[in-house]
Amino acid sequence: MFKNYFKIAFRNLWNTKFYSTINILGLAIGIACCILIVLFILDEVSYDKHFKDSDRIYRVTSEINFGGNHNHYTTGPAPLGLALLEDYPYVESYGRFRTWGDFLMKVKEGDQNKKENNVIYADSSLFTVFSIPFLHGDPAKVLKEPNTLVISESIALKYFGETDVVGKTLIVDDDTKFRVDGVIKDLPSNTHFNFDVYFSMLNREDSKNDVWLSNNFQTYFKLKEGVDPEEFEARIREDFLTKYIGPQITNLLGTTYDALEEEGSFVKYHVQPIEDIHLHSQLNNELSANGDIKYIYIFITVAGIILLIACINFINLSTSRSLKRSKEVGIRKTLGSRKKQLVFQFLTESLLISFFSLLLAVLIVELVVPLFNNTFDKQITTDYFTQPQLLLVLIFILIITGLAAGSYPALMLSSYKPVEVLKGGKTVGKGSFSLRNILVVGQFAISIILIIGTLVITGQLNYIQNKNLGYEKDRVIIVNDVWNLGDQSLVFKEKVRNLASVTNTSLTSFLPVEGYSRSDNMYWRNGTNPSPESSVSMQSWGADGDYFNTLGMEFIDGQPFDSDSQADSATVVLNEAAINQFGFKGDPVGQYIHTFGFDDVTGQIDREKILAYRVIGVVKNFHFNSLKESITPLGVFNRNNRGVLLIKLKSEDYKKQLAGIENIWNSINPDQPFLYNFLDSDFESMYVAEQRVKKLMLVFSGLAILVACLGLFGLSAFTAEKRFKEIGVRKVMGAETNQVVFMLLGDL
Repeated sequence: MFKNYFKIAFRNLWNTKFYSTINILGLAIGIACCILIVLFILDEVSYDKHFKDSDRIYRVTSEINFGGNHNHYTTGPAPLGLALLEDYPYVESYGRFRTWGDFLMKVKEGDQNKKENNVIYADSSLFTVFSIPFLHGDPAKVLKEPNTLVISESIALKYFGETDVVGKTLIVDDDTKFRVDGVIKDLPSNTHFNFDVYFSMLNREDSKNDVWLSNNFQTYFKLKEGVDPEEFEARIREDFLTKYIGPQITNLLGTTYDALEEEGSFVKYHVQPIEDIHLHSQLNNELSANGDIKYIYIFITVAGIILLIACINFINLSTSRSLKRSKEVGIRKTLGSRKKQLVFQFLTESLLISFFSLLLAVLIVELVVPLFNNTFDKQITTDYFTQPQLLLVLIFILIITGLAAGSYPALMLSSYKPVEVLKGGKTVGKGSFSLRNILVVGQFAISIILIIGTLVITGQLNYIQNKNLGYEKDRVIIVNDVWNLGDQSLVFKEKVRNLASVTNTSLTSFLPVEGYSRSDNMYWRNGTNPSPESSVSMQSWGADGDYFNTLGMEFIDGQPFDSDSQADSATVVLNEAAINQFGFKGDPVGQYIHTFGFDDVTGQIDREKILAYRVIGVVKNFHFNSLKESITPLGVFNRNNRGVLLIKLKSEDYKKQLAGIENIWNSINPDQPFLYNFLDSDFESMYVAEQRVKKLMLVFSGLAILVACLGLFGLSAFTAEKRFKEIGVRKVMGAETNQVVFMLLGDL
């Protein structure tokens, strides 16, 4: 019986090749879109799950509300990790790392330096938390000494041309030799951290301090099996406050943590599963732009919409062609076929079309995946047999499309009465026309909703890109590693400023985009004592006096400091948010703010050393974090920070202007590469997830419209075929082509 079903199904598909092709092509495009979306979603939800025991690995985050500022950081204090291991027997291991800008590296003297910015300082114990595969070296022995490092497979090949390089050295920043302790396999892209160079944490003195009131280190730990992370979080939050944070607050501020808490301030530690970081974490100091779970839900909806549109096409074409199958149904019923058998017959045809559509969809996906990966910066693979979730999705799509698209036509056709059909009285009823019209309107309405959603997301991204940020990001070049020039950095700055194509230049290490220095410190205004109610937690940036003009910032009071003036050596420019938090009485310009200095020997905060800074100007608020975050207090201090040179250009003739700047660089420092990037590009990189969603929505909404139009084309062709004789008569009687077209359109 089933053999007969398939035989008839193949025959019908062959006899109606045109309409079968439209059905198969429409479904194939819809299914291909679904598969691509599923692949994208599977990649997004798989982040960090490739690590062994990933369900037991956590990151400690710090939530701090102090001085009117509420922030949640991915980082914590230096001693936190060791305290976890020593104080709690159910912590299996811990590891820290700290990001630290970029470095210049080479194999030997005389080689050209190469810039590496995917670099961290890491504990040797980090490799006991994360099961990072080693190609060479012993993970239990690496980074145990200063001046050692672990490098990725890519870095080993880049510098040495091979991976077996344990024991060899790399010269870092022209002055320090680091021994290679190990070479790790390149990590997959679905990892929330993915570094190429791991320097020994023993090279950082601040990693050994006991200061709990700073947040510079990413701290990870692995819990032993069976430990409840929520109970553990509550435990460390209470214990650390009592044992470590409280005493240091008393020593620093002369008050208790309880008194601070009564004023609304607090410090809280959270434990965050690493499997949740990519889709559920948008904290300060994230290592890169994460995804967002809401976009996963959006794409699931989009996949369903596209598949629904494709199924509607199938239903419309099947029901519209039902008249051509009505006599077949009548004869079968007369010969004794039951309704159930007829339903199975038509569902078999539907499933067969779905099967062919699925095969074509898989082929389309195989062809498109490389382009998809390149466009959306992914490493998606289509290994169906090693991805059981994907295989289940394919089976689910096959069954759903076959049944959903074939059920109504099968039930409608099998319900025909044989006597009426064989007498020629059974045609497609008014109800069928009504349903078909509803489905056609419905699928285009759904497509329009999808387009509206795409326009909303596009509009949001355009708003971000065109919003007044409080500074000018266009035509600003960032020349990196200027600190390597030493005192010659000032010479470089002045020579570049004198170029006819340059408006202004500034030396700094702080920029209003991610990936550059940040420093958060506590200050209080003159006339008050350092206490929770009078202190302000404020970003402390350093730059020269040309910083504000170079970035086009607007002053609402006072003026920029003069970097060459001794009188301005201890001055600061505050933003409006800082002015509001400090609560100055009268004009803030000319008043002072204070902070604690540091001990020259220990590097710890010294309560006896009070530093004073005169407020010389007030700059209008500008966004220096993501637009998703509010603007917090910030001060720009007159400091000798020479990490990068900002260059404001007069025009966008970049090729010629960059050549002139590079010539100046090479004349001063020919041994170092000239490395630069654009401020507007760095700004856009903060919104990678949003840009990716925008591209995906544009692509899939366009394909949804294509599928809908394909179905409408099939209906139009069938309508024209059905009324072929009538059209001929009308043409003979003098009907114009446009009249015939409008008549057919009215039939859709």
